[in-house]
Amino acid sequence: MLTPLTYFWGAVTTVLAGLSIYRSILVMYEDDQLFIGKQEAAMAAHYAARLSQIKHVETFLKVFTAASGGLLVLMAAIWVYQGLYG
Repeated sequence: MLTPLTYFWGAVTTVLAGLSIYRSILVMYEDDQLFIGKQEAAMAAHYAARLSQIKHVETFLKVFTAASGGLLVLMAAIWVYQGLYG
């Protein structure tokens, strides 16, 4: 019972690690402040698109973090249950 659940947790956690790496790559070149003059106005659309992409990835990060944590707690509960009553 625990082995298929462990494989599924490993897959979810692997996707979570991949999303975390992807988000860190997206944020790597992001500035904390942006001062836009007349010549840099074209870059504003680029920064807005990048910010939208980061927010989209962060939504998936939250979902996969919750799923990974929930599966880990479920596996621990099954392991304790099998130890006590198995």
